Amino acid sequence: PRAYKIEDRIGTPLTQIQAFLPVMESFGFTENLRKSTGGQAFPQMKFSHWQMVNGDPFKEGSSAMDIVMGVQKRKSTDCVAARLRLPRHTGDR
Repeated sequence: PRAYKIEDRIGTPLTQIQAFLPVMESFGFTENLRKSTGGQAFPQMKFSHWQMVNGDPFKEGSSAMDIVMGVQKRKSTDCVAARLRLPRHTGDR
């Protein structure tokens, strides 16, 4: 994520960081943040906006295809691939 606003909270030991985090990168983010900071940091997330993904989800190697395959791997949804006539997830992908 790229921070776009960093603000120290006056009178407290807190720092507030605002950033846009793509949904695909948000899975496990809280756990990793808390582990990295020894439980000192905690996120508060809220939806901000949609953004179109570049590429064709039906073209091998495109960023859109990579996202589809990542979701398919995470959710074990090979049936979606069959319906959309996409390549099936194959273990390492």
